Amino acid sequence: MYVCDSDNCRVWQNIAQVIKSHNAAQCENKFKYLKSKYLKKKDNMSNRSSGSATVHFEYFNEFEDIFKQDLIVEPTIASSSRPNPIAFELSREMPITQEQQLNTGRPKKNIKLKNALIDLNKVLRESEQNKEKRHQELISLQKEVLQSYNNIMEKLLEKI
Repeated sequence: MYVCDSDNCRVWQNIAQVIKSHNAAQCENKFKYLKSKYLKKKDNMSNRSSGSATVHFEYFNEFEDIFKQDLIVEPTIASSSRPNPIAFELSREMPITQEQQLNTGRPKKNIKLKNALIDLNKVLRESEQNKEKRHQELISLQKEVLQSYNNIMEKLLEKI
């Protein structure tokens, strides 16, 4: 049983249902590991690199497609800490077919990874939209409560 220790536990459970060969915790840990490897490779390629040995990352191009617009990975302003609300933009919206894979010459496991990342992108977008919807509902409810409180206070003041 997967114990939720992150805000996106439902996302990882949905991904695990799609992948079926891994549970939610394994999916989350694998993605965190791959993202950290990507960030190390990205840092190793930057101008401020220390000159250490080249970092190799097999899925760099796939992660570059996903995170190329992510402000956490590529900040436009160094002092900004707010990421783009939808950070997972993919160059393709449709999964890669085997025919397309044969034309690109990429290994089959890259197709599975790309398709899993596309599914992850969809789930994360839906999660972000649902989160925004809940936030708007909460704001609306708070406004109603505040208005009721003001009405009660006005009635009490009239009695005094």
